[in-house]
Amino acid sequence: APHLPHFGSKLSIETVIKASGILYTILRPNNFFQNDYWFKDTMLQYGVYPQPIGDIGLSRIDVRDIAEAAAIALTTSGHEGQTYTLAGPHVHTGQSTAEVWSRALGKRIVYGGNDLDAWEQQSLEYLPAWMVFDFRLMYEFFQKHGLKATPAEAERQRELLGHEPKSFEDFAAETASVWKT
Repeated sequence: APHLPHFGSKLSIETVIKASGILYTILRPNNFFQNDYWFKDTMLQYGVYPQPIGDIGLSRIDVRDIAEAAAIALTTSGHEGQTYTLAGPHVHTGQSTAEVWSRALGKRIVYGGNDLDAWEQQSLEYLPAWMVFDFRLMYEFFQKHGLKATPAEAERQRELLGHEPKSFEDFAAETASVWKT
């Protein structure tokens, strides 16, 4: 989605790096599991998962898998000139994300839905307008197209890591155990 500010700005940087002649390895991670830390209070106090990621799905990823991929790419040979898409092992929608959080937290968490006008109005109360604009465009894209890793991208990532990436279910269970203490 090069037309989106959130993604397009990164693609122009990749183009400059590739044209520079320096050695490079590019990691393109999907939406982070850890973004959900922002929603802790909303989930615990109101039982709502508010990120309007839609019904098509995202191949979200744990930032620890991103860090591991970066460490491997920086410390072993064979990654020069490569671009890796980094994504979790399963596709999750807004609804399935809320269901995972429900199980992990042991309480009912509902998906806040796909109403971007309502999300925008609420978000403008605590985020700068430029960020709300950027995120709204990104969420519109997620709702229309999703952001899923291809089977080939997933296999390439497994080969890079040497194992399956962490699951959202495991991340949520681990996070919930900390939040409950």
